[in-house]
Amino acid sequence: MGSCDALYYPFSRCIGNRVLKQYLLLFDSITFLDPVDDDDWRGKLFEGVEHQDAKYAAYRDLADAMPWLRREGVIKVRSPEELRSREHEITVAATLSDLSDPSWVNEANPLSYALLTQWFDGQPSWNVFRPKLPNGVVKALYEDPKLCHHLLAEGGDEYAWQLSYAAGSSIGINVHLAAAEELSLAPVTDSRLHHHLMLRKLQRGVSSDMTPARVDQVADAVATRTVFKVLEAILPPPSLDALSLEDILHFRRATQSVRRDFLADVRRTVSAESDPAHPVQAEKVVNRITQDLMNRARRYGAELQGARARLWPKLIDVARSPTTAGGTAAALAASYITGSGYVLLTSALLPTLGALKAVTEWKTEEDSVRNSHATSVAYLSQLSSLA
Repeated sequence: MGSCDALYYPFSRCIGNRVLKQYLLLFDSITFLDPVDDDDWRGKLFEGVEHQDAKYAAYRDLADAMPWLRREGVIKVRSPEELRSREHEITVAATLSDLSDPSWVNEANPLSYALLTQWFDGQPSWNVFRPKLPNGVVKALYEDPKLCHHLLAEGGDEYAWQLSYAAGSSIGINVHLAAAEELSLAPVTDSRLHHHLMLRKLQRGVSSDMTPARVDQVADAVATRTVFKVLEAILPPPSLDALSLEDILHFRRATQSVRRDFLADVRRTVSAESDPAHPVQAEKVVNRITQDLMNRARRYGAELQGARARLWPKLIDVARSPTTAGGTAAALAASYITGSGYVLLTSALLPTLGALKAVTEWKTEEDSVRNSHATSVAYLSQLSSLA
């Protein structure tokens, strides 16, 4: 997770606003690898499968926002046809390796995680347009008797191919991971199933001679899972749903630096604590780091509250002084104490010298608290203000 820009996998688009909001609170931009660049057409494609599961209707809100989010530069769409990595022999080999692993294929079951899926002849299926299919994989699906059952129905230029869910999952993971590598983006997913399947792929490649690239892949996967779990703990679904996309874009601009520091700090922690030789045990590392970050964030918040409690009486005493205040002092105070404190201070017309002294004391103590904690905790504290 060295990049602050992300590529979503294994699907062409995420479904709803909630997931997108999470991504926007963590990354500078989100790239979708989608052969369908036309947002209106993509929206109609989702509408066409709403009869199979009403949850697909969640894309309607995202479809309305997509054009202006793309203009803002926070959402990007790339076609798989633009990328050399789709046809790379490693991409093809990784997919065929997945489909030759009975255990991996059996675990690629969307029903185990209650995922949205489509059905073909009574079994979960995966719709994919031809530009996302590596030619080498298509050839194998036609010619290898052990793999041909994964091809459920051939598609055309304007309608999708139907694959088994395992084949679609493997192609979705491998093509997107290859694209992320080519574009220098961090691969991210909201699917716990596909996160697990990706870790299983890494486990299959584990040997006594771990390459640096393999170590980085494990660390990146664990770090990505960790930041999303922390975010979910701080901003549960009701809090996230209450935020508008406009609010989130404003927050992003104000916190860009500490947000990037947060991602880097989590990545460093994961690299130090995760075991690349056992990637399937990564959830234990995720839980441990998440709990540690949450505990540190609570201590950080408590120390800031303690500083406010100690200095607030001084501000009140200043406000009661008969001397009138200048607007400059009130504005300075407001830049350090926000929310209800801002309203009280500006309405009280703080005396200039007293306000400056009290606010300077607050700023000094606040800096001391901030400097005693990692940058990751500073961003979590600001995130909690959104809840």
